[in-house]
Amino acid sequence: MVEFGIYVELVDETADKRCLREVCRAAEEGGFDVFWVDDHYCYPQASVILEAWAAMAALACWTERMRIGTMVTPIPLRHPSVLAKLVSTVDILSEGRVNFGVGAGWVQREYESFGIGWEDFKTRIDRTREGLGMILRLFQEPSVSHEGRFHRLRDAQLYPKPVQKPHPPVWVGGNGRAIMRLTGEMGDGWIPWNRTVTELTEGADAIRGYARRFGRPEAKISLAHATHAEIAETRERAFQSLPSGHKELAEKRRMVAGSPRDAVELVEEYLTVGIDHFAVEFPHDPERRLEQVRLFSAAVIPSFR
Repeated sequence: MVEFGIYVELVDETADKRCLREVCRAAEEGGFDVFWVDDHYCYPQASVILEAWAAMAALACWTERMRIGTMVTPIPLRHPSVLAKLVSTVDILSEGRVNFGVGAGWVQREYESFGIGWEDFKTRIDRTREGLGMILRLFQEPSVSHEGRFHRLRDAQLYPKPVQKPHPPVWVGGNGRAIMRLTGEMGDGWIPWNRTVTELTEGADAIRGYARRFGRPEAKISLAHATHAEIAETRERAFQSLPSGHKELAEKRRMVAGSPRDAVELVEEYLTVGIDHFAVEFPHDPERRLEQVRLFSAAVIPSFR
């Protein structure tokens, strides 16, 4: 059975307790399985943004069933030991419902403006690999010492450990070959954005190949797809509301756009690839988002239950 996720950026209108809690509760009541949030210090074209893991602690208290996760946390933004403590704490507060989404980061401005330092993509991938390895060891081992290219630890002890054993599932986000390799090497799942069925199939095959190379059971790596969404009672009404930047995505079937029947058919296409999880991002406008969350909950999700 495919899981459904909702992705919400913690920016502008949603950087408000009432608004965030409202969409969170509507999603859980409507049958969504995972509530995903972004993780940025600042963001293009956003005036305000909440800190992701602090917000996740609130989400843990506002929900009972839904899993909660980041899509995704750039590992280089924080020291790995600090991030490990954050993830473990939220996993405990949520009683084991955290999805640990990770990536290498792409917003150059937030690195530079917060004094973290912007590096080339290969170096960020290397930082991500080393940092994630440290975090997974802290989740599982009594004491961790590490002498690496970027970080050092000396008898670091992380207690309490996360509820989930051996650790919260690691979802690697991104579309590039280096991200696919990292997924095959260390990830429990892959979650790319706005891929066609063909692109998703090719990516899944590449990840399975990397998993075999690293001696990992490829069948245990989950496959997800994340996409923008604009749905309405009719296809015509949905397309009229599409932002100009999304029209090409809709035409190329890279996003959910149309009636609930259109959405069901698109999800069914991705099921042929073997996806385990389908995540959607609705419009930022609070009223339109709630309207579409409820429509998707009533007219799309039940088709797959």
